[in-house]
Amino acid sequence: MLVGVGDYLTLDADLKGPSNDVRLMAETLALRGISPVQMTVLTADPSGLPQGVASGRPVRAEILAALAAAAAKSTTGDTLVFYFSGHGAQAPDMSGDEGGGYDEILLPADATGWKGAIGAVENAILDDELQAWAQGALSRGVKVVGLIDACHSATGFRAV
Repeated sequence: MLVGVGDYLTLDADLKGPSNDVRLMAETLALRGISPVQMTVLTADPSGLPQGVASGRPVRAEILAALAAAAAKSTTGDTLVFYFSGHGAQAPDMSGDEGGGYDEILLPADATGWKGAIGAVENAILDDELQAWAQGALSRGVKVVGLIDACHSATGFRAV
């Protein structure tokens, strides 16, 4: 599963590289023998992706749904690849599990910025969510490769 977030819907934080990053990663995986029908690429610009790649929007709901679908389809001995190219940040740790007091977060296209009322960045994906997803797959004998090209991605998968 490859996610490239370059066009943010609300934030004034657009990036030029993520669509190219996921395209290159999809090509690299295809050259390594991964069938395009086994890939899901979430990006605002799906042009140039290998034929047969499933694509969608890099918004929170679609990212989480694609992660769940990939995990559900995997079996013991499979390898799941999660690649994210886009913005990352930190937010106060609400669960108390972070030594430094901050969760690392990934910003999907529909992230709306800091919301003081909820004490979080709305629609962000927390490192805790990635860890739970990865732990679930690992517990079933699935290998997980996580590649994050984002600022503040320090503990995205470190605890796994």
